[in-house]
Amino acid sequence: MNKIIKLPPDTARKIAAGEVIERPQSVIRELLDNAIDAEADRITVTIKQGGLDVIQVSDNGTGIYKEDLELAIEPHATSKIAHIDDLLHLHTLGFRGEALASISAVAELEIISAVEHGNGARLFSIPGVPVSVEPYGASKGTTVTVRNLFANFPARKKFLKYPHAEALACKQTFIEKALPFPQIEFLFTHETSNVMLGKETLIKRVHNLLFADLPFESTAEIPVIGDSFRGSIITASPSFSRKDRRLLQVYVNNRKIQEFSLLQAVEYAFRDQLPGGVFPCAIIILTIYPELVDFNVHPAKKEARIKNITDIRTNLISAVKQYLKTLLPVYTNSCAKFTETMSNELFKEQGSNGTNNFSQFNYPQTSTFHDLAYEKLNNKISFQQQNQTNLNKKYSFIYHGQFLLTFLIFEIESSLYILDQHAAHERILYDTMLSQKIVSQELLIPYTYEAKSKEEESLLAALKEKLAEVHIILEQDKNTWQITQAPAFIPDEALGNIFSQLLEKGDAEAAIKHTLATIACRAAVKEGELLDEASACSLIAEALSLKDPHCPHGRPLWIEITQKELYSRIGRSI
Repeated sequence: MNKIIKLPPDTARKIAAGEVIERPQSVIRELLDNAIDAEADRITVTIKQGGLDVIQVSDNGTGIYKEDLELAIEPHATSKIAHIDDLLHLHTLGFRGEALASISAVAELEIISAVEHGNGARLFSIPGVPVSVEPYGASKGTTVTVRNLFANFPARKKFLKYPHAEALACKQTFIEKALPFPQIEFLFTHETSNVMLGKETLIKRVHNLLFADLPFESTAEIPVIGDSFRGSIITASPSFSRKDRRLLQVYVNNRKIQEFSLLQAVEYAFRDQLPGGVFPCAIIILTIYPELVDFNVHPAKKEARIKNITDIRTNLISAVKQYLKTLLPVYTNSCAKFTETMSNELFKEQGSNGTNNFSQFNYPQTSTFHDLAYEKLNNKISFQQQNQTNLNKKYSFIYHGQFLLTFLIFEIESSLYILDQHAAHERILYDTMLSQKIVSQELLIPYTYEAKSKEEESLLAALKEKLAEVHIILEQDKNTWQITQAPAFIPDEALGNIFSQLLEKGDAEAAIKHTLATIACRAAVKEGELLDEASACSLIAEALSLKDPHCPHGRPLWIEITQKELYSRIGRSI
């Protein structure tokens, strides 16, 4: 008796289909690929019961001829390639010709399609039953409806999750497919919610789908260009970071893939801005010459071999680092001298005890901003010994001392806290500046900028009204732009760099916030500054009262070590 047998066609098709169609989200992935490849600019996805009962994808693309409909659900039947060499020049998402065949093997399948309005056809397929094709009046485009998924494949169906969980997975796949195509309108509907996406820019599409909980002005698009690739990194300011890599993703040729080396490159570029264990929000979207990428290495095309990956990594790191530099103003020689003066004199002791006191600032009278900011800060956190006691009582902390002339050690209840004195003071200064009433002043000598392109002129013109809302008056004389009025609290040195930040950020408020964050960073108490107990307690109390316990660049102000964690690390039991 032979031990090796050839499987019946129906069984073989189900097994092959299982490699491509694992769950409802796999159906959506494949059908969206087809709709996008059909050059549609409007696509609708509808699911019921998590896609187990119904999945429907409609588009207004090129459509399928009646004569091709039955062939379309045969294995390895495709309009995307004709020869093996075509794999080296792929410009479509699909190419294997397995999707519709796999779906028809494990579900009821209906395809209604028309190449021209009113002259279409309808295909209906049930596993194990002959396929029927008939004329059908339909609008141009294609509607594919999948019903009763895995009804004839119980071995697969029993591993599916509850409908709610499957619906969330379907929605996630929809988001991944819609993200790199902002020129296409998308609609996703199921029993409990809808997702509607209009035609928009790439940065807005990424923000709406992934960064919606972040202010739009914190989002930036970084161009990436190489000899054989181009693309963008849509990222958020380092002030908005995460403790996981969920918002660190890679898209290559409009496919989301798992490519750790590219993600690692972006993490490395952000390393100086983010503390350990914290990750940036960054979506890498690249278009690479097709002959340098092989997607035919994973059934769901989630992986790829990239020939020029070293070159791409280098460019990603360079682009991100260049962007991060633009978040800090480029200071002139006079400003550098001012900064040195601030560093040397801002926290000079007023007595002979060799310590600093926050109530005894000796700062240079450089600008209106410094008069206002430090006077307000000085009044806010200066205190006598009695006030110190009240603050300690209010926040119930016990101060233990300063470590490495950088960190303040204190405890609250059964937890030990280590506070970064520079980051905490930086945040206090930043919030103080933001809370001030804006007083605009006319500049004796306007700051001028000559637009280098029509794009820059258009951007500055678009920002003019927004700038006026934050009391910056921008005027145009041919291709020359002038800032004639500005808030009094912005130093001249920082204001001189405002044009470059406006052009980079494309947003007036974001440019000002980044400017203030830099000012606060440069003015705050530095690593190595010795603080007396009164000053240290005042700084701790101020830090504990902050709404956001992060510096303006996103670093945490303190770390907490609980009693349980400490005992565990030492090996004691509580």
